[in-house]
Amino acid sequence: MREVRPPSAHTAILALLVALAVTEPGPAAAELPPQGSRVAYVDVNVATLWARPDGARALDQPSLRAPAAIRPWLAGLDTSARRWLVGRLVTQALYGQPLVVRRKLGSWVEVSLTHQATRSGLSYPGWLPERQLTYSAPSPDLQAAPLALVSASTAWLHDLGGAGQAGGRFLELSFNTRLPVVAADGEWTTVITPDGARKLIASSTIRVYSSGDAIPRPTGRQLVDAAKQFLGVRYLWAGTSGFGFDCSGLTATVYDAFGLVLSRTSALQARGGSWVSRTGLVPGDLVFFATGSDRARIDHVAMYVGGGRIIESPNSAGSVRVIPLAARSSEYVTARRYL
Repeated sequence: MREVRPPSAHTAILALLVALAVTEPGPAAAELPPQGSRVAYVDVNVATLWARPDGARALDQPSLRAPAAIRPWLAGLDTSARRWLVGRLVTQALYGQPLVVRRKLGSWVEVSLTHQATRSGLSYPGWLPERQLTYSAPSPDLQAAPLALVSASTAWLHDLGGAGQAGGRFLELSFNTRLPVVAADGEWTTVITPDGARKLIASSTIRVYSSGDAIPRPTGRQLVDAAKQFLGVRYLWAGTSGFGFDCSGLTATVYDAFGLVLSRTSALQARGGSWVSRTGLVPGDLVFFATGSDRARIDHVAMYVGGGRIIESPNSAGSVRVIPLAARSSEYVTARRYL
């Protein structure tokens, strides 16, 4: 069955808080939060969700700040330190994304994202410092405003300067970050941050749409081109930002930036879309692999780019790369088409 476009975030949140849960299979099943849960919004450029509230190391502290110091954090992680994160991180959320707060423990809150779909409509739950959130809901006029979607791998928000010019750098945003637009003037676009401040972003780094539902359906080549801008970006377990991706984080984030919501993991992505033969692959198709000893257990996904090649974020020792599909022939399981 093909994936469908989700409703707007505001509509989806209201529906999620009253709907019955349909859980994903597996030990980390997502379910709707208890009655009385609150809606909040991410107030840092990238919020990293942890499996446990006390799971971070001293070297992970930069990622827990507000604002989060994502680049210094990642720069301090060698391959061994990145491998340590496997199973300890859940996913990531981007600036302004809505989420549902399930419960609180000290300075930490357990949350589920509303824009990384499982069958329940919520992501798997994870923990983050509450200081990385804001509970200020966008006003009705902002909910109806056009949105700026970051299309560059990363882009800087700037403070307002004099005479309509940009001031100093304020915050580096990831690809697929979405903010309401209040004005556009050629080189710069004025957007509203989650805490209600006005900032500028270079118009060349964004795409502007009247709403999320207005994002046009992409071509396979557009998906491939979007993925290729991350060539060389280091793998990060649970990563879903232009600062670092895991395998399914790359595919899900690229598709999401074009209005198509995929499930968060490779195994679940392999259940969506429609089956396509290995000889029938076209750019944008997703290709799935079993890299372990269990040939029935899908644990890796890549995107077909054409010419017998795939683009993937391979593992904690590697970076986003293009390789021949034949290099993973012994691990190949299936392929799916979402377009």
